[in-house]
Order: sequence, then C-alpha cells, then structure tokens
Amino acid sequence: MEMFFSDFAANLGGPKNPLYLLHERLKTEGVKLVDLVRGNVNEHGIIYPPELLADILKRAADAARIYRPDSLGQRPAREAIARYYSGLKLRPDQVLITPGTSVSY
Repeated sequence: MEMFFSDFAANLGGPKNPLYLLHERLKTEGVKLVDLVRGNVNEHGIIYPPELLADILKRAADAARIYRPDSLGQRPAREAIARYYSGLKLRPDQVLITPGTSVSY
C-alpha cells in the first residue's frame, strides 16, 4: 500500500541549498572538509582544552548539588535571551525555554 499525504507534501523537495551543492562537489573532488553541521565536532579534531573543561565541569557539578528546577527554563538563559532581543522589550519572565520543538507544541 502506497502512502499519500497530499499534493503539497509531494512537492516539498525543492532544489538543494547552494551550500550543500558546494559541499557535495568539493567532497567529490577530494577536498578535505571540516563539516560542522553534521556529526560531533570532536570527530573533526576540535577538542576543548582539558584544563578548561575540568574547571567548567567542577563548577557545574558544584552548582548541581542543589536542584533548583525552573519550569520556564534557567533564569540566566532567559535573561540572556531577553537581552539578545532587547528591541522587543521582553522581560525574562516572558521567555519560555523548552528542550525541543516537540515539547514546545
């Protein structure tokens, strides 16, 4: 049985993004690429300095000892988003952060 959603869905393919076309061409030509869109950056040799990462992890572990959930998302993150969109005059309590689009719906 063939699935059919709609004429609209059948025509969503469209042309490929020019950057993806360039990526495919260069890869075909054997050019060494660092593709930061696909995959883990560590696989490309981009590794955090261990001493910096150790400090970040220690501070995060210390902060995580006391669980303070916020159903709107972490306050510092909401404050940063409100600052970024300062032209909209948002307050941090007007910002809601979700872990993905599914939860946002």
